[in-house]
Amino acid sequence: MDTTLRPMSTSQLLDRTFHLYRNNFLLFAGIAALPPGMLLVVQFIALVLGRFAGQLLERAGIAVVLVAVLSGVVFLVVYLLGSALATGATVYAVSCAHLGNPVTIVESYRAVSSLTLRIIGIILLISVMAGVVLVAAYAVFLVPLFLLRGGNAPVGGIVSCCLGFPLLIAGFVLAFYVYCRFSLAVPACVVESIGVIASLQRSSFLSKKALWRILLIYLLAGILAAAIGFALSIPNYIALGLHNPPTLPFQIWGFVAGFLAKTIAGPIGAIAIALVYYDQRVRKEAFDLQLMMQAMGEPAAPPPIMPPLPPPPDTPPTAPPAIGP
Repeated sequence: MDTTLRPMSTSQLLDRTFHLYRNNFLLFAGIAALPPGMLLVVQFIALVLGRFAGQLLERAGIAVVLVAVLSGVVFLVVYLLGSALATGATVYAVSCAHLGNPVTIVESYRAVSSLTLRIIGIILLISVMAGVVLVAAYAVFLVPLFLLRGGNAPVGGIVSCCLGFPLLIAGFVLAFYVYCRFSLAVPACVVESIGVIASLQRSSFLSKKALWRILLIYLLAGILAAAIGFALSIPNYIALGLHNPPTLPFQIWGFVAGFLAKTIAGPIGAIAIALVYYDQRVRKEAFDLQLMMQAMGEPAAPPPIMPPLPPPPDTPPTAPPAIGP
């Protein structure tokens, strides 16, 4: 049985995350580079076209706008496909590396290519559920401002602050709760090869009593991404501090810095979430014992039921001691 398949505390899980990432940096960074790489290409194209936007609008007019809109829609679809592939490939690579099996970037992408639509479905459903909560919270906050505008504007502001703002905060908390509750759906889909609804149900079951750990992982990943992005963008901040307009080299470096920050920091959260999935299966389903039985070539079977013990045999009554004459 692999010694890594044991219940881990939060500190041990994070230590395992950085251990896997450090020992397989090129693997995980190479997988994570696909979505930000696509975004980098589009940014460069937009930068080049932006220098000729005025001339293009004068010559083609509305046609240029339509082409730009259609290109944006196509890019969003392709970017969603790339993000789904990268997320699934990262989970597959974590599964192999965590269990001690070598894997490459191409093998990781090939292994999850047939699950791309399922992963997209999972991502969209989670986004819709969290988005509906946020939209409802914003509506409660903003509706009084629009209904009581004009002469009753102060009243609308008071209603929004007293009633809408607490509900807006509660909406953010609930949306993040939904996101954390179903964050193990992609690992479940990749590892168990199940459908969208089944993956969401599995995540809802496995994430119980682990929501605080998942929240901590997302906060840590966000802080690291922001710190790396800030560090790489220091030259741009210095240029802005000197009141110099952003020249072409600084614009290019800004795009490259964003690409590097997403590539370097992106895998950390995905690796940790995949490890949480395995840890929860070990805790709730004895997944380590299942793998041990599979390695031995035996199906995992429940322990045998011992038959009841037979009752003790009857013993003859003890004769009273003889009384002398």
